[in-house]
Amino acid sequence: MAAACVTNQTGALIFCVLLFVCKGLIKTRRTGMGQQITVAELKAALGRDIDVLLDEVVSAVNQAEPGRIIADSEERVRDAAAVFRQRLYQMVLALRQNKDAGDFSPSG
Repeated sequence: MAAACVTNQTGALIFCVLLFVCKGLIKTRRTGMGQQITVAELKAALGRDIDVLLDEVVSAVNQAEPGRIIADSEERVRDAAAVFRQRLYQMVLALRQNKDAGDFSPSG
């Protein structure tokens, strides 16, 4: 539903992934390589970032003039999604690296 207000494929994909993560529909898979992070851990780490993204999206759409919602809000929504996407990837990498660091044994 929320993805419908985004007119480009990248934005729609970001919102779909965000919605699936928030609803817990994305599950982690054991690959046998290092420790796995969980959706719950990522959600906890991104809690404030998700709120900021949603606030910015709602603000952009609500401030748009009637009849110009897409034209007036699309760029702000895309920019907010880009910042979130970068933060999301940074956070998931940091979580994974922290888990993998626990697997490292300097004594061999």
